[in-house]
Amino acid sequence: MTRELVLLVAGLGLVSGQLSAQEAVPINVQGAYTNVPTGLTFPETVAEFRRQSVARFDADAAHIGAIYRWTDGNAGVSMMARVYPIPEEDGAPWTLEHQFEGEQRRIRASPAGQIDISVDEMTLLRNRTRVSGRVADFAATQPGSAPMSFRLYLFQQEGWSLRFLASFPEASERAGRAAAERFIDAFSWDGMVARRATGQEPTCVVVVSIADLEHEDESVGAWLGYAAFRTKWREDHPELAAVAGPEPPGFEEEAQAREYLLELWNRIDGSDDRYLEALTLVHEAGYLREYVHHYLVRHPDWVDDPPARLAEFHRWRARNLASHEAITLAGIDCK
Repeated sequence: MTRELVLLVAGLGLVSGQLSAQEAVPINVQGAYTNVPTGLTFPETVAEFRRQSVARFDADAAHIGAIYRWTDGNAGVSMMARVYPIPEEDGAPWTLEHQFEGEQRRIRASPAGQIDISVDEMTLLRNRTRVSGRVADFAATQPGSAPMSFRLYLFQQEGWSLRFLASFPEASERAGRAAAERFIDAFSWDGMVARRATGQEPTCVVVVSIADLEHEDESVGAWLGYAAFRTKWREDHPELAAVAGPEPPGFEEEAQAREYLLELWNRIDGSDDRYLEALTLVHEAGYLREYVHHYLVRHPDWVDDPPARLAEFHRWRARNLASHEAITLAGIDCK
């Protein structure tokens, strides 16, 4: 997205509805990015679009967005995909219609001059559920730049707002709209988790995949201990806000929980478990933190401060962990 287009979008009040472009905090990530609070995944490609960047707009990463770009000859199309909590008033969430009217007011109040907006309704089928949405088409011009067309999509699902803004040259409007429709059709909502109401306290339970254990009687206690350790960790760290659905661990939480898992399992005489035997080998070599960082990364923040011996571990695992796959057979699930 060019600097001129960024300025135009910001001037139209379309960057995020309430937040400015300057408040975006980039998230450095390679491969698909799954946002923990929402459960949504922003893949590297959607239809023919390629992801250019990912950013968060709040400390908890509950307001997240990504920019995608597709270029085919003169028909360059940018798509800003955003997800954030549905705005509330007096403790009640806004209706889709009320939120969409607010979007239109922001557009009309922009300094870009007279703007004609055409609006429509649309319905998507997501997770076997029909989801109603709103669409707005309009055009605007930044001084010194070619006229641009915009198509704004707005949906509400599971307590979240999903907002997509397509932008393309007015001269390529037909191709731009068609590309935007392909993006909307291809963007998956699989994995989205329901957002709890404000002030609602989660109820969390330990979940163990007993059916997947190689030796249920010998290993189930160790995995239960792993989940119990994580539950206690959460009690000791109240700053960690719970989300609905499976509760993802932080790096330090995961590293110490795996160490406790091994401590419990090694107390069992004669137990036999290929995964835990391999993990014991890692621990004895002094690479447990590096192992967690490489095999069990759950969030882009983990990569910001990698363990000191990561390069050394990669050489070690090439010799000792051929075809190894990490597993997690217990966790915390919050409702």
